[in-house]
This record gives sequence, structure tokens and C-alpha cells, in this order.
Amino acid sequence: MKEGYDFIVVGAGPAGLMAAKTAAEHNLKVALVERRKDISRWTRADCMMFYGLEGGFLGEDIQVEVGKIIFPRNGFAVSYRGGLYPLYNWRVLSPGGQRIDFTSEKPIAAVFDKGVLLRGLLEDIEKLGVTVLTGTLALKAENTQKGAKVLIKDQGDKYWLEARKVIAAEGINSRITESIGLNKERLLMGRFKVVQYIMEGVENPYPNSWIQFYGQSLSPFAPLHFLQTVSGERLQKLGAIRPEPGNPEDDLKQFIERGPYASWFAKASIVNKMGVTVKAFMPLERPVTGNLLAIGDAAAFAEVENQGALMCGYHASNALIKELEGENGIEDYMKWWNRSFEFLNPEIQRISQGYAINPYYEDEEIDYLFSLLEGEVFAGSINQYKIPKMLWDAIFRHSERIQKERPELSKKIGEVHKMTLQDAFTVEQEE
Repeated sequence: MKEGYDFIVVGAGPAGLMAAKTAAEHNLKVALVERRKDISRWTRADCMMFYGLEGGFLGEDIQVEVGKIIFPRNGFAVSYRGGLYPLYNWRVLSPGGQRIDFTSEKPIAAVFDKGVLLRGLLEDIEKLGVTVLTGTLALKAENTQKGAKVLIKDQGDKYWLEARKVIAAEGINSRITESIGLNKERLLMGRFKVVQYIMEGVENPYPNSWIQFYGQSLSPFAPLHFLQTVSGERLQKLGAIRPEPGNPEDDLKQFIERGPYASWFAKASIVNKMGVTVKAFMPLERPVTGNLLAIGDAAAFAEVENQGALMCGYHASNALIKELEGENGIEDYMKWWNRSFEFLNPEIQRISQGYAINPYYEDEEIDYLFSLLEGEVFAGSINQYKIPKMLWDAIFRHSERIQKERPELSKKIGEVHKMTLQDAFTVEQEE
């Protein structure tokens, strides 16, 4: 057993680094455990955006400025010395070329360099005296009489680290969350693969845009996503997702070579590839057991997004600091957690499933539905829960026409909108 710490933080993404930084700023003795050797080298599939610059996203009005990211409602800021690329539009395209635009005169998101963000946070915690253990695997955690402990593997050697509090922040595939028993009652919705190509030479007619390509022929499970990187139009990112054992790279290759938008990629080349395989669970309403708190993606449905991860790290550390001081900080954190993230709202969970387009609608049906909104422009946002509702609310204005022209499609829409997220994934698993 190695020397004791006040906090052990497992995972050096935005959530873990922010948690370690916040704790160290309160003069606590902190150890950060990370399996990657180079914390600033990020290879996991990630869109690397700060969302919701229009305000109100995740209970925050985030402000992205040169040199820092400000969280005015949450009361903190983070240094960031990298580049930024603004997005003003969310565009959705059908297989037949129908397009719907959600647009704003002001940025609705900013693409950033995640490696720069992580490097800056790492420099901060090293100056604060945090013990950083890179290339080290956290195998499991257990609660103890005086706190909690984490079994780590470092260069082939296994040993326990002990602390008063442990924060699991190592992402959606968290070993610690699993080992401590927090996943026992969670619905496993499936295992998914994500692949993203970083490409140069793409002739994209829609700069400053997050774009989704709908259609079962393009990607049967979820729409393909496309956006510019922090390098702007010089380097752009195309991604796909598939449930295992499917291979999303097959979708990307087909789309680039033979899809309806293949002309965009005629002169393009792939300069990098990013990927991730994830287990997607329903979110934890109360991600705590004893002296261990799971935060960020480790407790979420899929992802909390980059700014959500930073907020989780900040609030988690402050909550556990209160606990060490004899106050009920955990309850404060739980209230904030359940209030801030939309995926914890059962109604939002229903909407997010019922308002899905892939995989329920055929290509021709998507073309038809999108054609109903031809010429309309909607308020800009990159909120994955808000945009589908806006889209379908607009389609529903044409319900009588759909019923008259396409009665079978009208019936299908009604059936899909009755499904819950749990219903949909349970059916998929049974099949």
C-alpha cells in the first residue's frame, strides 16, 4: 500500500484534470492516475467543440474568449491558449439532397484543440504539486473504513493507492465505476464503435457548419457527422457510429467513394483516423457509493460534452472538499448533476428516441419529410436534444398533409414517437 492521499482522481480527460486542479487549489494532496503516457495526445473520436454558445446549454452560458473559457453561472474559468474555429450553423441533409438549416449570426459553437486544453490543465496541476501517474492502469477500487483505495498497475507492478476520497473520471468505459458496483442496476444499451476520418482537400460548400447526413443507405444506425476542425476548412472531420459487431468505417468508405455527396471528397485524402469503442449505459442519477464519486462520462448516457466534463470536475471536487469539512457536499453535487444534464430527464430521454430519424425511416421517407420544410430557416443551435424537437415540431405542422399523402408514414411516425429510449435499445438487444 502506497502513501495516502486526500484525493485520487482516475482519468486525465477534462473532468479528471479539472477535479485534480480544483482539489489541489485547496491545498489537498492529490494523485492523478492516467493510462495514457501522453495526456495531451488525444486520439479518441471526439468532435472537440464547446457547444451552446447561444446560451442555456447544460445550465450554463459559456463564454469562449481568447485565452480562456468562462463559466459565469458555475463561477469559474479555464485557461485555453489554443486556436478556435466558430460554427454558425447546424445543417441536416437527406440522401436526395434536401437540406434544413439551423443558423445564427453569432457562433453557436467553437471547435477547439483538445490537446492544448489538456496540456494547459496538466501544467496547472503539476505546478500545484499533484502526483501525476501516467502510463498507469487503474484496475479497480474499494471503499475502506477511512476512505477508499485504488488498485493500479504501473510497468507490470500492481499496488494499492489509498485516499480519503476517490473520483472516477476515466470515461464511458470506466473500470472503476464497474468495479465498485455502480453499473449493477444500469441498463446497458449496447456496445458501439465510432470512427472519424480527419481529411484535407474536402470541397465542402458549407463552412462554419456542423453537418449531419441522414439516411439508412448512408449509415443505418445514426447519421454521419461532419464538421471543420480547429484548422478550419483545411482539415475537416467525418464520422460514423455503429453497434458492434458492425464496422462504421465501412459506412465512411462507401459514403466518400459512392455516396450522394461523394463529389465533396473527390480530391480529399485521409490524414488521420480517430476511433473509440464504448459501452453505452443509461445515466446514473446518483453516481456515488461510499467515498467514491463517478463523474462526467463515467456516470452519463454517452457523453457530457467537453464543457460538461469541466463542470463535473469542478463541482465534484468542491463537493468532496465539503464532505471532508463535515458538510453535505454530495447532496449539493447530486442536485447540480440532475439539474444540469438533460439526459437525466425521463421526458428528454423519450424525446431523444422518439425524435430519432435513423434507423427508423427509409431514405425516400426522409427526403419527403425534409421536403416539407423547404425554404425554412430555423434558429441556430447545436443542442442534440433541442434540434430534433425543433425539427419534428416543424414537420408536425404538416401532419394533415402527411396523413393525406402518406398514411403509412403517418402511422409509423406515431408508433416511433411512443417509444422510450429503454424500449428501443431493449428491442435491439433482443434481436
